[in-house]
Amino acid sequence: MAYAFFYISIAAVWVALIVITYGFRPAGLRHWIIAIVTAVISLAYDIILGTQMRLYYYIDPAISNICMVLSGLFLYPPLNVIFSLYLPEARSKVFLYTLIWIGAMLAFEFAGVYTGTLVFTGWRAMPWSVVTYAFTYAWVILLYRYLGKFKNYQLT
Repeated sequence: MAYAFFYISIAAVWVALIVITYGFRPAGLRHWIIAIVTAVISLAYDIILGTQMRLYYYIDPAISNICMVLSGLFLYPPLNVIFSLYLPEARSKVFLYTLIWIGAMLAFEFAGVYTGTLVFTGWRAMPWSVVTYAFTYAWVILLYRYLGKFKNYQLT
């Protein structure tokens, strides 16, 4: 069940991203910059907390590093692209939007724990996952807003 949940999650996120970007909201350069930064941060985060500190692993310790790379490249970046594609312009709505995403990510994480895809060996979802998601969405929002200042500039 752990393998199925892992690979189905990646496939579902990519299908959602493709449908959204081709049917509803095209992704621009700043969305793909967020994807690249997400990949780098996710890989560093998993290496430090998962591999070095051994607070969690994916599916089986023997293949956890492979799963970390796959999720760091193919799961979390498209999720943050989708997050940024629907990020409200009004600051008053951003807080609620972000809370909904944090709740959804916690539910996704708990589903991963339930299926054995994610195994906590020292990590605690409360409060550390909440803090991690809040930090993640804070930097995504800040980077997205910052990059928005350059949307009228053209690369030559």
